[in-house]
Amino acid sequence: MLFTLLSGCFPYRGATDKELYKKIMRADYKIPSEVLVTLSNEAINLLKRIFAIDANNRPSARDILNDPWF
Repeated sequence: MLFTLLSGCFPYRGATDKELYKKIMRADYKIPSEVLVTLSNEAINLLKRIFAIDANNRPSARDILNDPWF
């Protein structure tokens, strides 16, 4: 949801469900270049942490609320 609010688009797109699921599993998301230049380093770092492949490395809701960007 945060990605969509900041970028105006969904983090993953795929021509098929299979392609979409592969991108999700690899955390293969792209921040559009026109959005990337407008985001702070803190916002970009938070998104990277949220999209960590290993769920154990993702921030909790409390971690997000305590994040420097938030």
